[in-house]
Amino acid sequence: MKRLILVIITLSVFSINIYSQSDYKSYYKYVYRAENHLMDKKYDSAAVEYKKAFEQVDYIFVKDLINTTYLSLILKNDSMFVASLTKAFCEGLEITDPMIVKNKKIQKLNKSLGNILEAKYDSCRNVYTNTYNLELREKLLEMDKLDQSCRKKNIFGKYNLKKRNIGDSLNRVDLLAIIDKYGFPGPLLIGYTDTHPLFTPTGIIIHHLGNEKIPDSILINAIYTGNYQPDAYGMMYDYHNTNYTLEIPDDKRILIKAYYCMNLKKVDNDSLRKMVNNYRKEILMPTVQFSKKTQYYVKHRDEYFYIY
Repeated sequence: MKRLILVIITLSVFSINIYSQSDYKSYYKYVYRAENHLMDKKYDSAAVEYKKAFEQVDYIFVKDLINTTYLSLILKNDSMFVASLTKAFCEGLEITDPMIVKNKKIQKLNKSLGNILEAKYDSCRNVYTNTYNLELREKLLEMDKLDQSCRKKNIFGKYNLKKRNIGDSLNRVDLLAIIDKYGFPGPLLIGYTDTHPLFTPTGIIIHHLGNEKIPDSILINAIYTGNYQPDAYGMMYDYHNTNYTLEIPDDKRILIKAYYCMNLKKVDNDSLRKMVNNYRKEILMPTVQFSKKTQYYVKHRDEYFYIY
């Protein structure tokens, strides 16, 4: 049974999507299940759920491909290892990325396979450069640089609020123009930029807009099409609307639409948990299980899997 599971997931990484369009609602559902299995060390079950997830969409998030790469090391499946990383290279992950270079197990297996990743990298990179809008990617990276430069403190340790507001306004105008012309500039359009959805150039720009935010309708639609991940929306919303979600007592937070994404904490109040889960359902997030995720990160912060 285990051998069959591993062969299936290896093939499904590169399988042709059988759907007329990608179904990210189902994709997220299966990925969340897979991540729960990873935390429980049920690795065969995680492989099954990743296989189901990958069948739903044309674009597989690099975060999930990194997780199946690490899973392949645990399950000792060379084919899954190669398939996961070469697919990630096709989506923009660089072979010099610290996730690859600094992982001794990845380096050891790659060497034992005759440096197969280097052998496949150029052809994968060619797929990447011919698939994604790299000119638009550079434009967004420049917008990200503007965002960061406007947030540098002066010699007195203070921000120039006027400069920051001008920079944010310019980025908002440019981002709306990009959305109008190209669609939402997520990974399906510009390829991979970061494993964490909030740290992509698009995610950072949206996060810093504050009161001049991009309309929620645009962001939620982008979630449904796989261009803006639920975690990025939830964290951005909590940051700006609930003061990081921790400094408001539960009886007050019930009155606020919070997703409990910033600063994970356990949700003990049943009515609050139900309300938060209803909010999360709208943006395709999993139900609140923060105590489990928090415990996992405390124990495994520097080991393997990316689970947000």
